[in-house]
Amino acid sequence: MKELSSCHQAIENCASTQTFAIAHLYKEEKTMDMHIHDCYEIYYSISGGRQFLIDNKFYAIEPGDVFIINQYESHKITQVDKEVHERIVLSIHPEYTKQLSSPRTDLDACFCSRPENFCHKLSLSKEQQNRFLYYINKITDAEGYGQDILEQTAFMELLVLLNRLTLSNRPVTAA
Repeated sequence: MKELSSCHQAIENCASTQTFAIAHLYKEEKTMDMHIHDCYEIYYSISGGRQFLIDNKFYAIEPGDVFIINQYESHKITQVDKEVHERIVLSIHPEYTKQLSSPRTDLDACFCSRPENFCHKLSLSKEQQNRFLYYINKITDAEGYGQDILEQTAFMELLVLLNRLTLSNRPVTAA
């Protein structure tokens, strides 16, 4: 799978393919105003220095943080410092996760089956960050025969990891 260089491209690609898309952002693109979209979003921060406003909750963004955003949840990044903010953003079509789910594995649970005190932010340990990036690399490095199967398997493993972490997530105080 090709990594895209814009959140807008990822959202459009996700909608047109009805699967998922990955954007790895090194350069600053104009930040979007408060917005919603009809896909899920997983936002992984490689460098901090920003704040995230998600459904009227502010979160400080630190390196290694993952934010899980459901479709139609309003969100916006606010700039706190002038440093370049590197991040990986996955846009995921909700029907795609439903198709891949089974009675034993609900892959979109972290988006749809949330406890009342749900926190959008997961602060990953170094080991969890390495695991997250391992799956991202498996997805984006897949080539040749069986590429689609490799991408899909790594994508499913990534969602299983995030669902497991979300279930064990303790509330984090919003900034």
